Amino acid sequence: MSDNNQGLTCPVTGCPVKNILIMTAAVFVVTFGFDFLYHGVFLKADYEATANLWRSQTEMQAMMGISLLYHAVLALGVGSLYGLVTKNSPCCGACAKTGLKFGFLIGLTVGILMFANYIWVPMPLDLAIKWLVGSLAWGIVTGYVLSLVSGKCCCKK
Repeated sequence: MSDNNQGLTCPVTGCPVKNILIMTAAVFVVTFGFDFLYHGVFLKADYEATANLWRSQTEMQAMMGISLLYHAVLALGVGSLYGLVTKNSPCCGACAKTGLKFGFLIGLTVGILMFANYIWVPMPLDLAIKWLVGSLAWGIVTGYVLSLVSGKCCCKK
């Protein structure tokens, strides 16, 4: 699909592909950076205390390709979803309030999925709660960043 004014258009979101890629890149950077800081620094002691539950550092490093793919697909999904749900909003996604609301809901969704691991993995409850809280924080930051970079990219008005 093509729109003469904006180039190739995504058949799922109706947004210009170029703009979806910009939002995807923004989410990728935020997510990768947030995960490094939150899980690699803030929760480091928690992971060390429960080392028997996780892969070794060597195994984790061997999974870097899968981690990058995970982050890329998540970023594409979240960036595209933002374009889809905000293209008919009054500000077309280019306002902080819309980004923060979206981010809260995405963070809550991801956080509940992360927290649910407590059901199956013998992990401490406080770690599951930290995953939930961290996911909420990630979502809010991500939504705010999306509101900054969206630039009314998918607006139908």
